[in-house]
Amino acid sequence: MKVPSGPRQALSVIVATVAVGGCSDRPRAPSTLEASPRLGAVAWLVDGQIVFRRLDAVTGNGVVRTTCDSAGLYEVDLSGRVTAWHAEARLCDVLHSSDAFSLHTNRRDLIFADKNAEGAIRRLDLEAGSDTVLVRRCVPVTGAPAWSPDGRTIAYSASCAGAPGWGQLHVMTQDGAGNRRIGEPPDSVAEDAPSWAPDGQRIAFQRGSPLWHSQIAVLDVRSGQRRILTSGYGPSWSPTSEWIAFARVDSTREAVPSIWLIHPDGRGERALVSVDSLSSARRVERAWITGALVWSPDGGKLAFALGEAIWTINGDGSGLRRVKVVR
Repeated sequence: MKVPSGPRQALSVIVATVAVGGCSDRPRAPSTLEASPRLGAVAWLVDGQIVFRRLDAVTGNGVVRTTCDSAGLYEVDLSGRVTAWHAEARLCDVLHSSDAFSLHTNRRDLIFADKNAEGAIRRLDLEAGSDTVLVRRCVPVTGAPAWSPDGRTIAYSASCAGAPGWGQLHVMTQDGAGNRRIGEPPDSVAEDAPSWAPDGQRIAFQRGSPLWHSQIAVLDVRSGQRRILTSGYGPSWSPTSEWIAFARVDSTREAVPSIWLIHPDGRGERALVSVDSLSSARRVERAWITGALVWSPDGGKLAFALGEAIWTINGDGSGLRRVKVVR
């Protein structure tokens, strides 16, 4: 695939592991078992393709495991046409080893925190197949590193300089050098899921856990100052810099997720859609939004994965559309 010219902008691929169990590259499961795809990655490339990650979950005798039969990174356009992007067998273990991925603007370098290696941050070259460990120590298992817009810097969570067990935002170069904590956090609260502003000067991030107690905050990279905006998780800064999209779960027992927007200065907070209303109107099974939200290159739409489908919605809340149901 040809890499388009133009301004460099990092492309985030956010993944949430849905299925449990190990990967297997054995032949397809017998038809007596129930198989269903689990989509856990979304990225919107500058040529209009939406990239998603797929693992297949097979259920039998009450046990759920993932298989490598169709594992890989795929592209889908707004017409619903799906093509394999990187579906090599070696990617199965990689895709199963993390909950969050970030793709470099060159479309070949993928970074992620390996939950099977105590959160070690790895850089995988999708073309050459080379795999480099950038950080091994003091990183949370559930980390979500992110490329900066110019592709030269990586933001990530680490706990060496802070309270034990509480990851705080750090940056390093693309080769893993120059590790440093950004500023002095005001308290010992976990920081993760960074999303860079287009100018590379600010980072939106998730503060605290679990999800129903987490907050969306903004960090000034130069001064280290932090500002809490609202409650939520999984922030995604728009390419126009106008909005930060995020998810939120309600306080009911069902913890229903919904999608929201807020300006970086904390104004204009508004809801776009809830999974509950989506389930009722579209007759789809209630599921989690698998990962954070990803903006279209022009900032006009959002894409997200929900259950077995890829969805898009306009930034004003209109035009909700199920682009593809993967079987």
